[in-house]
Amino acid sequence: MSMRTEIELETAQDLLLSVTEKIADEERIPLSLCFGRILSRDLLSLLDQPPFDRAAMDGYALRKRDIGKLPFSLPVVGEEDAGEVFSGTVPEGSALRIMTGAPIPEGIDLVVPQEDTDYGKEKVTILSLPPRSNITLRGVDGKKGARLLPEGSVLTPAAIALAASQGMPDLFVVRRPRVLVVATGDEVTAPGKTLFPGKIYDSNAALLEALLPSFGAEVTKVRILPDDPEQVEDVIRKAEDADLVVTTGGVSVGVKDIFHSVYPDLGVEPLFWKVRIKPGMPVMAGVYRGTPVISLSGNPYGVFVHVCLLVRPVLLKMLHQNPTLKKVQVSLSGSWKKGRSYRRFVRAVVREKDGKLVGTPLPGGSASSLLVDLPLANALLEIPEGETEVEKGTKLFAYLL
Repeated sequence: MSMRTEIELETAQDLLLSVTEKIADEERIPLSLCFGRILSRDLLSLLDQPPFDRAAMDGYALRKRDIGKLPFSLPVVGEEDAGEVFSGTVPEGSALRIMTGAPIPEGIDLVVPQEDTDYGKEKVTILSLPPRSNITLRGVDGKKGARLLPEGSVLTPAAIALAASQGMPDLFVVRRPRVLVVATGDEVTAPGKTLFPGKIYDSNAALLEALLPSFGAEVTKVRILPDDPEQVEDVIRKAEDADLVVTTGGVSVGVKDIFHSVYPDLGVEPLFWKVRIKPGMPVMAGVYRGTPVISLSGNPYGVFVHVCLLVRPVLLKMLHQNPTLKKVQVSLSGSWKKGRSYRRFVRAVVREKDGKLVGTPLPGGSASSLLVDLPLANALLEIPEGETEVEKGTKLFAYLL
C-alpha cells in the first residue's frame, strides 16, 4: 500500500473508513450506565405495555350503555387505586371510583373524569360526558415481541425509560472502541511536573483523553513521550487490545518528526500523509496489524480539528453509526481574511438570529497553536479553498460541536 500525499479531507475520511471495522463485541450493562451507548441487539418488547387496560384519568368507571339523560346518577360500588385490583364486580347500572393507572374491571368501557361529576361517594352524578373513553388499552404502547428499537440505536434517556418500562434492568450494548493515546515531543512536560526552561506543558493528551470519550471511545492508555522512536514503537507494539491508535506530534518535516521512521519500523501500512486543510495539514495515517493509526500534528488546535473531522468518523463507524459528519449552512457575521488559499476550519460561534444561523469567527481563527478562545467555540466554520477574503453575509458550512 503506497502513501498518498496532500489529499483532500473527504479522500482521507474515505481511506480511513475503508480500513475501519465495526466493533463486533458487546457487553451487558445496567440501565444506569446506558446513556449514550449503542444497542448491539434489537430491543424487543417482553410484555404488552401496558399489560392491562387501565384508567387514563381519575374519575368514575362505568358502562356506556348505562348512560342516561344528563345529568344522571349511578350508585358507587367501591374504589380502586393504581397498583390495586378491585376484588368485587361492577354490576350494570353502577359505577366504580377509579384512579389513573388502575386496571379496568371487566365490562367497563368508559371513565368519566371526576371534574365532570359531583365527586359523589355512595352515589355519583354525571354532569357531562368526555369525548373519549379515557381508557388506555393493553399493548397500545407496544405488543409483546414487537421491535421497540433497532440495533445501532443511541440510548437516550427516553430509550432507557422505554427499556425500564419493560422491566429490563440492563441492556446489551456495543463495546466502546479502545483507543491508545500517545503524545510526543522533547519539548513537552506532563501537567503537574516541574516546567524547565524551553519546555511547555502538554495539552494534547488531556484534550484527547477528554474529547474521545465524548465520541463514544474508551481511552485505555495515555502516554507522553519524548521524540524517541524506540519508546513510541514499544508502546504501540504492546497495545494489542487497541481498536485505534491516536498520536500527536512528529509528523511534519523536521529532524525530530519521528513517525516517518516509526511507521516503517513497525510495519505500518501507510494510507496518507498531509491533508489539504489548515490547521493540521501534516496528519499521517496507516494500519498496524489491522488497527488504524492516526498521527496528528503537535499543535493543539490542529489536534482538535482532526479529531473532529478524521477520528470521529472512524469511531462512529466502529460504533455502528453513520460516519458522515453533519454540517449546517450559516451566514458569515462579518468579513474575514486569511493569509493563504488553503481550505480552513475556523473556531466560531454559531447562533440563531432572525430565524437564520449566523457564524462568527473567534479571534484565534485557524491558528493551530492557540487554545485560549477554543472553549468559547460551538462550531468549526469552513472557509473554502481559494478564498482569502470572505465578505459579510457569505453562506458557509459549519460543523456544530
